[in-house]
Amino acid sequence: MTTATQLQLRRNNAAGIAAFTGAPGEVTPDMTNKRLYLHDGTTVGGFAQASKADLDAAIAGVSAGANAFLQWSSCS
Repeated sequence: MTTATQLQLRRNNAAGIAAFTGAPGEVTPDMTNKRLYLHDGTTVGGFAQASKADLDAAIAGVSAGANAFLQWSSCS
């Protein structure tokens, strides 16, 4: 029989994370903005990781640029 192990991460709101210096390699969920932060042990606030909304916006921007280029190049 296998047993499950639960992982509990230290979480906070945006203001709390902005003032927090996590341990090297610690991951902190921002419950305000639904984003993960990766810490290095020295940088206050850590480093924001891309959220799904960030990735969706990037993909939409690339798609819009590609569509505009295809429409322009077909007019030549």
